Amino acid sequence: MSTTLFSSLAHGLSTLLDPFARCVGDPQVLNRLLAEVGVTPLTDTSALLAVVNAVAARKGGIDALDAASDPSFVSIAGVLDAARTALLAIRQLEHADTSLGPLQGLGEDLTTLLLIGSLERRAPALRHAAALLTLLDPAEEQPPAQPVIGNGRLLRDSYRVEKFHLDRLPALLRDPLATLQATYGNTLATQAAADAMADKLFPRLMRLLRSLGIRCRYGFQPEDQDYMGGAAALMQRALLVYADDALGGLAAGAGVVLTLSGGGQGDLGLVVSPFGALSGERAAGAWLISFDLTAGIQAVAWGRHGLTLLAAPGTVDVTGHIAATVPATAGQPACVVGPPDGSRLEFGSVRFALDTHLSASGKALTLAAQTASSALVIAPGDSDGFLGSLLPAQGLRANFDLGLLWSSETGLHLQGSTSLEATLPVNLSAAGLSLHTVHLGLHAGDGKVSAEISAGLSAALGPVKAALDRVGVDAVLGFPAGGGNLGVADLALGFKPPSGIGLTVDAQGVLTGGGFLFHDEAQGLYAGAMQLSLHERITLKAFGLIATRLPDGSRG
Repeated sequence: MSTTLFSSLAHGLSTLLDPFARCVGDPQVLNRLLAEVGVTPLTDTSALLAVVNAVAARKGGIDALDAASDPSFVSIAGVLDAARTALLAIRQLEHADTSLGPLQGLGEDLTTLLLIGSLERRAPALRHAAALLTLLDPAEEQPPAQPVIGNGRLLRDSYRVEKFHLDRLPALLRDPLATLQATYGNTLATQAAADAMADKLFPRLMRLLRSLGIRCRYGFQPEDQDYMGGAAALMQRALLVYADDALGGLAAGAGVVLTLSGGGQGDLGLVVSPFGALSGERAAGAWLISFDLTAGIQAVAWGRHGLTLLAAPGTVDVTGHIAATVPATAGQPACVVGPPDGSRLEFGSVRFALDTHLSASGKALTLAAQTASSALVIAPGDSDGFLGSLLPAQGLRANFDLGLLWSSETGLHLQGSTSLEATLPVNLSAAGLSLHTVHLGLHAGDGKVSAEISAGLSAALGPVKAALDRVGVDAVLGFPAGGGNLGVADLALGFKPPSGIGLTVDAQGVLTGGGFLFHDEAQGLYAGAMQLSLHERITLKAFGLIATRLPDGSRG
């Protein structure tokens, strides 16, 4: 069965708040939760329990909306609003009790604790992917916070907690390489610089691979150093990734060893040393992992001095591929964004891939996040009054494939385009309504990331023909300093009315002409002008105004 965005959001946010809501009426449970961020037991928790009750009430509202049988964009907004109120109360927790005044940042740390716990339960790979992309500093990399003493009593013991940097996401989309280099470094001029990069990069990559069920390890145990001999210095900061592991009961051992070679120790850059046969596929939970590497390679390195290749005679380049795929269930999309019976996005199988080609003449690296057999469905029930009158009862469905790719040659772009905007030809017709194009857009700016999937439509109503530009679904993800409905981020999602409507009239030569209506989303208005000709003798100018939302907020 496919999962809708509404059910995922509602269940996910309810689960996020659950550890806090379980403290209702129970000071001991509350003290245990506070202890996870270093707070020593409180004797009077009445003020905090009042906040707990308010959060639990909001969680109950989310659960009630989740139980409704007819989710819509309105119910999605209701869930997000309830989550925003609850998480704001948690973020401001230290202000609920004057005795907690010295514990600045307590509410923010609790919010982070809840988010990390929810990610660990629902999508551990996402947590580690965020760390690899520098959007999260793992707790194990943080220095312990200093204890807090008040009136001669320990108020808060030393603790560690993750730190989110989701505000880096817009920069990561605009210039991924520069954003990553700011954290990991961009030079391997010395071996010390290479070691520092390895100590930050490889453990994060290791934790991500392990969360996907791939066996790997970083470095070696100190007691094993005597067995390493002269290779100890090289293996001390090596990442070993096993495609097949004979010790784990598989038929043969195969994998790769990743090391960083800086100045003074070869100055080779990234060194990849495969072992065993690296070709095939294996299951890792819900994921299917496939991999392939040019045969006969003993070691390949790429750095500031170019390609270094140790391989069988005649091998002059290296091609590598690894992909992780979640197949769609037969007849069902993997995920649905929007109400299941309304305007929505349907995503088929999900795929992440890395492809590389190295040669003496250059290098090419491509990272891809793709969905196959996706669809944009525009239903009349979620549309405004004017658009609803144009759509057939069953709505319109446009199939497409969606992908976000980064290439070392072309940068970040959407599949089928050279930028983060793409318009795909569709050309579908149903009940007098034609769908010509699907528009995909991803934008990063002003501290926000916005996404749009919309369509270009045309329809005929008697002698009037209308063309609608970019109607569909849009979303905005912001990162306000005070947090939002996702804790450290704020999501807005809804139906996107058309940006404009072009009109032509041809009443059998009696009345002809055309014009354009502009859309004012804030007021729910379409306004514009037309020029009409009556019997080709009299020219008339007409002004149009359509209110899709009445003053009381109801549909026009």
